[in-house]
Amino acid sequence: MTAEEWGFIGSAVILVLFAVLIVLLTIRAMRCVSQFARLMIMGTALILFFYVVINIAMVTGLVPVVGVPLPLISYGGTAMTTIIIGIGLAMSAYVQRGQPMNRRQLGVLW
Repeated sequence: MTAEEWGFIGSAVILVLFAVLIVLLTIRAMRCVSQFARLMIMGTALILFFYVVINIAMVTGLVPVVGVPLPLISYGGTAMTTIIIGIGLAMSAYVQRGQPMNRRQLGVLW
């Protein structure tokens, strides 16, 4: 639908913005001291990457249609919630990047 309305240039801009977001998440993950924060940010980047790749492959006919929406563009309730929460957690982990987490700081569970 986006490609029908905006054409090739609009589709290319959206793909470039997704690539920039994934690269920024990867760079921010590498700057974190905490292993947990690094893994959480990289996990969010990988989820975003796989959502985008699978959706584009479905639309172009390379793989069978499995119902994966394009993140932040297509309407998909659970997928949209997952991506938004993941990006929020990644931003929070990046803000706390200089503080390594100990088990005592995690609270009662550990």
